[in-house]
Amino acid sequence: MLPPKSKASSSNADSEKIKNNFCVLPWLQLHVKNNGEIFPCCNMEQLGDRSIEKIQKPEPTSSREYISKNNQLIKKIRLAMLNGEAPEECKACYDLEKVGLKSVRQIKNVKFQKDILDIQKNTHANGDSDVSIKSLDLRLGNHCNLKCRMCWPSSSSALMKEAVDLGFIHPKAYQEKVSYRFESYRKLIEENPEIESIALAGGEPFLIPEFYEILDFLIQTKRAETISLTIHTNGTKISPELHSRLLEFKETKLLISVDGTDSINSYIRHPADWNLLKENIYEMNRWSENPKFRTQINVTIQAMNLLNVADVVRFSLAHSNFYPPVFTLLNTPEELAIKSLPQKWIEDAHTLMLELITNLESKPLPQKWTPKERVEFFQNLVSLAAKTSTLQSCPTNFTKFVRRMDMVDRYRNTSYLEYGLFLGRSLKDTEQNLEMDSRGKTAFHFGLESSPFVK
Repeated sequence: MLPPKSKASSSNADSEKIKNNFCVLPWLQLHVKNNGEIFPCCNMEQLGDRSIEKIQKPEPTSSREYISKNNQLIKKIRLAMLNGEAPEECKACYDLEKVGLKSVRQIKNVKFQKDILDIQKNTHANGDSDVSIKSLDLRLGNHCNLKCRMCWPSSSSALMKEAVDLGFIHPKAYQEKVSYRFESYRKLIEENPEIESIALAGGEPFLIPEFYEILDFLIQTKRAETISLTIHTNGTKISPELHSRLLEFKETKLLISVDGTDSINSYIRHPADWNLLKENIYEMNRWSENPKFRTQINVTIQAMNLLNVADVVRFSLAHSNFYPPVFTLLNTPEELAIKSLPQKWIEDAHTLMLELITNLESKPLPQKWTPKERVEFFQNLVSLAAKTSTLQSCPTNFTKFVRRMDMVDRYRNTSYLEYGLFLGRSLKDTEQNLEMDSRGKTAFHFGLESSPFVK
């Protein structure tokens, strides 16, 4: 166990440091990527080869043989947090909190608040822990029907060929579809009987057979009654059969990715049918009359939609059974982050955000929101406004941004001008000033000025 009097508990100041940096996930959760790598959470994926472990293939005999939840990296992170330090591996959450947005760390600490004392009591001086896994965050494969511009091929089979053709990934990395076997996830669930929460994502989970296998397994074994589901979906594929399955669970949180309204969403999340998506969202709003459902619009804020965020917020508020929208700031690919836009556009986005806040202050919000949720909703909007008031544009990134937009538009035979992006602003003047490479084409390879893989 931890020493009775560690540095971390020696003063109120140290206790506050622990509170500000501590996260339950290195103790309670396993996040499994599409390739089988395991991390405490999805925000740690940038660790690369420093993952906890990789699920053995083709089929492990026991989860204890391929999950080393007490490996050296995790022990280091645990001890750092208990000493009031902020591990570099957890930077994604800390960065969100710095701009006033709620992070996964904060959300999970509230969800598993009852386990924090148990964590402190049952963590050894070397970082080993006797705490049981309570949460799984599983990626089910990259099978997807959309080619979202900010997404990675490892998360969308539809993007794979395009990414190779445009030089975003090496041809040898090309694989039409990656997925993970249901049997491995079944064993994970069976050998961790105290699981309370399971998050599922893809790809698009509603298109992946393993998604339904997991649901049916949990229902048949009566585990569904005690488990809260979180599902990340693009909202394009729903059915009455899906609805009936979800009703078997303790509760279901649906996070629907929407990054614009009408043609803007269709451009960013190509080739999403906006009319179909609206119909499905209307139906999920009806599902959410049942208190077992908590449904939210999830907005990835990026260079392509910064000037249109207010429209997505209003669209979300038009659905009376939805909870406050969730905002995620895009960091990679770097050229699609909001700092890639010209300074004037960032300033205009700030003005639009302030206008939205002023307008909503006099409007009624959905009745099912708690007073705390109403306050946090406005705090998030104010934080976004503050972010755009201090953000400095990166001209080099804007050049890369324009090149990437141009390359993908040419490949897909689309044009941002036809989709209403940037509220009438034009990239044409900038495009004319871009330096072309030696072949007279705008080659781009994730930050490199040219790529050997571009044909």
